[in-house]
Amino acid sequence: MEFEVKFKESGGLEYIEGERRMFIEAETINDPSRQQKILMIKKSSINCWNSPHEQDAVNDQERERIYMNAVRSCNQLGWAVARPKTVQPKPKMEKTRLVLPAFRLTQEPLDSEGREFLECCGGAAEAKHQLGGTPAFINTEYYPKCQGCGEEMTFYAQLDSSFQREDLADSGMIYVFVCFDCCETEAYLDSY
Repeated sequence: MEFEVKFKESGGLEYIEGERRMFIEAETINDPSRQQKILMIKKSSINCWNSPHEQDAVNDQERERIYMNAVRSCNQLGWAVARPKTVQPKPKMEKTRLVLPAFRLTQEPLDSEGREFLECCGGAAEAKHQLGGTPAFINTEYYPKCQGCGEEMTFYAQLDSSFQREDLADSGMIYVFVCFDCCETEAYLDSY
């Protein structure tokens, strides 16, 4: 397809292809060490056609084609086109699981009903309440992913419903996890 590139007095380029036109942002770069004029074309500005063709989509493949046409045209007019530096993503480091210091949470009755319950069990209610450390998973080990960043969450606490009159899901355990980066929490119940 035939095209034409015009330099705009206000800066940038006008790209013309048949009846369609678009403005492409571009800026000159002053490099005294080079004899040639240098132009930086902002590929991200190649995103839509001017009216009445604004409904014609510009996908990635078409953006690359228009960009390369503009580069060739500028080169023919004596301009060197600087390629933007592409930043390589840093390789993902294997994260080690953060384990908080472990604390056993003891059952200390706060009212008469709690005291009666402990007396009825002979004080032998060995709940597995815990803050920090490594969870005592009932079934499969499961560390949820944070909804905010997608990283594995840190175990924070577990609450045991064993030895309770109103046990949860057949003596279940509630696990609480936290993402310290996003301040998100998640809890789930598992049972025997």
